[in-house]
Amino acid sequence: MNNIYLIYLGVLYISIMILIRRANYPIYKAILPVYNILLFAKLLKIHFAFLILTAVLCLILPEARMFIMTMGYIFIPFMISYKYGTGLFYGIVMLVFPPIMPLYA
Repeated sequence: MNNIYLIYLGVLYISIMILIRRANYPIYKAILPVYNILLFAKLLKIHFAFLILTAVLCLILPEARMFIMTMGYIFIPFMISYKYGTGLFYGIVMLVFPPIMPLYA
């Protein structure tokens, strides 16, 4: 079970790197763990203060953590699909199968 989880995370990390490369950023910027999240937020036009507020809220209110993560899991695929101009269907596919997201972007 642990190996499957590691393979899934590896494929997901590679797909995020491909999406950042398609946004005309160098690939080495996608390898850095915290910087790739900031770069991805910049790509999706998510304000830095919102990221800080979300992180602080997750630390202060552990009960809200699951709600915030669920909302992020639901909304981010649709934000990516509209950023790349692929539409609603791609957002639904990416919501169900996240590792294949760079195939259609």
